[in-house]
Amino acid sequence: MTRIDKHKFKRKLSDRPWQIHPIWRGIGCILFLLFPVIAYSASHILIQMNEKNNWVNIPFDLSKTIRIPIPSYDLAVPYLYAKIVLTIVILLFASGLLMIIYSLLYQIFGPSRYGPLDAKPIRKRPKRK
Repeated sequence: MTRIDKHKFKRKLSDRPWQIHPIWRGIGCILFLLFPVIAYSASHILIQMNEKNNWVNIPFDLSKTIRIPIPSYDLAVPYLYAKIVLTIVILLFASGLLMIIYSLLYQIFGPSRYGPLDAKPIRKRPKRK
């Protein structure tokens, strides 16, 4: 046996020095559920507008009508694959835009970079050549 037992020196899990306010958890949950619904709706509207105006040719593999068999009801969804692909693209774009806006607002309204106990940063002068 070894002299030092690993189980003697377990780290104590300390509490975080900060807590997330419950309202922000609720807002995050709502955005997590609402963003895909908005993105799917936007993709549906964009595909309908594309049918009328012919902005972009949708490939045949994405433009198929998919039939979903449900007992006593046959559900046909046109452009399902195109809607899914466009929904993912809109989700990525919207979440990236939200992150950029959040980071800009945090820099403007957030706490200062240095606390009251931090020393001021040292400004180095460039060396003369």
